[in-house]
Amino acid sequence: MLDVQSIQSGYGKALAIDDVSFQLEASESLAILGRNGAGKTTTLKTVMGMTPAWQGRIVFKGDDIVNLSSDTIARAGIGYVPEERRIFESLSVTENLLTGEKAGASGAAPWTVERVFELFPEIARRSMAPAGTLSGGERQMLAVGRALMGNPDLLLLDEPSEGLAPVVVNRLGDALAELRKSGIAILISEQNRRLARLAAENVVIMETGRIAYRGTFTDLDKNPEITARLLGV
Repeated sequence: MLDVQSIQSGYGKALAIDDVSFQLEASESLAILGRNGAGKTTTLKTVMGMTPAWQGRIVFKGDDIVNLSSDTIARAGIGYVPEERRIFESLSVTENLLTGEKAGASGAAPWTVERVFELFPEIARRSMAPAGTLSGGERQMLAVGRALMGNPDLLLLDEPSEGLAPVVVNRLGDALAELRKSGIAILISEQNRRLARLAAENVVIMETGRIAYRGTFTDLDKNPEITARLLGV
């Protein structure tokens, strides 16, 4: 489904990622781990067309999408949940979800407001409340739900645990595990290893803009020295 081939990108003249390659099949999930500044967010933004690729290819469902506009990439079937969440604070929870409503690239629309509320009953209870009154965890759930309303084939999540309490992170992880079972492909950038493991079975670890490890979480468990060296835990 997604084939990222030797992409390089950065900001101004500063190189942020270099020679990054990975593949993701339909219904698969992949976590990108790494310390702050490792290049995780830049990788997702480059896939989403928000940061231009200096070189390399990004192929999604057989089409090269490198450096297409982010709205074109979204219409092709990729949903994106930014680290900043970017909800519309003056709109209600339901209105926020409806801003993301569209059929998927195939024309199907399995994700509805009702289905999002089933996944996140916490925000269902506040469906008419202004989004600006939500807690941090509820805002993250809303941001994920809004992306799902676009009925994507692939969901990109950038640091979804950022700033959340551990109990909220656990709840979000349970929801992402449910999403995995639904058949949607997931690409998640994350520092919280437990959350990433709930969302994905495969993992790459980035260090200073390059991929330093790739495998499964089961393989990673067998190599604690890699975890200690690359993640500092």
